[in-house]
Amino acid sequence: MRPPDIGPSRWESHLRALARTRQDAPPAAAPAAFTRWTTDRAPAPAPPDAALDDALWWGVLDTAIDPLPLLETAPDGPLFDQGTSRTIEVWTERELSGMHALSWIARRRARADVQSRLAATARWHVQHTQPDNATNRPWAAHVFLQLSFEHEDHDARLYAETLVHNCQTTHGVPDSLSGLILLDSADALREAFA
Repeated sequence: MRPPDIGPSRWESHLRALARTRQDAPPAAAPAAFTRWTTDRAPAPAPPDAALDDALWWGVLDTAIDPLPLLETAPDGPLFDQGTSRTIEVWTERELSGMHALSWIARRRARADVQSRLAATARWHVQHTQPDNATNRPWAAHVFLQLSFEHEDHDARLYAETLVHNCQTTHGVPDSLSGLILLDSADALREAFA
């Protein structure tokens, strides 16, 4: 179901409505820090072996973690080198999950440098990756929506729409993890455009 060309508040409502239809099951393959973030948002230190998007999610919970040194590529490209993952699907999901985490870090810490890096990465993905390369989870949909609203970037809006659509293709409704991601994206849109 493709929503009409709508603004931030209607997108927020749309994402929340979709999230309410999610499958009722424990979320599978969720980064531990994302699960903690969506349940109680309590500060927590990262485990020593956290890497890639997992490390960025721990950075949402632990303000001592500087996210930019965790990124492995040029500031106008993807977050992580594609060689860090065995398949393009895993790499794309890590990229989008990492972008989702970075959006919270940028907002909660008022980090313009992180927001700038995030926007550059989002623009890079719109140009270079397919939104359906991942595992049908809508990570960072709000990042692409924000880019579309702030810069009238219709390609970014289409990217977000595809992410949201794809999380419904397997079961007709979002899986349980996608439902949590949609709710978190709705929260991010509310905060960004309040």
